[in-house]
Amino acid sequence: MNENEARDKLWKMIKGIKFAMFTTRHGNGHLHARPMTTQNKELGDDSLWFFMSRNGDPVGDVRADPTVGVVYADPGSDTYVSLSGNAAEVDDLAKKRELWNKIAEAW
Repeated sequence: MNENEARDKLWKMIKGIKFAMFTTRHGNGHLHARPMTTQNKELGDDSLWFFMSRNGDPVGDVRADPTVGVVYADPGSDTYVSLSGNAAEVDDLAKKRELWNKIAEAW
């Protein structure tokens, strides 16, 4: 399977799952998982996007250690996905406008 096929398969598996568990390593060394809503409309840029408060623990954790885990589960379709990678804080007004929606507004 090439990279495009793998990305397409990943997106097909996760696109309908409303929440992911976003896991960071806290300063005390413990892992912390929080429910987050993936903001992507597609997986075109090979990145998963989440809105977070700059002052919140997840962003502080990512600043200290960018290694994260993201887990999706849909027991109804027997779909379970676990990803790991590096996260980065991005402050891009155009990207925020592109991804903004009513769900994000509630937070």
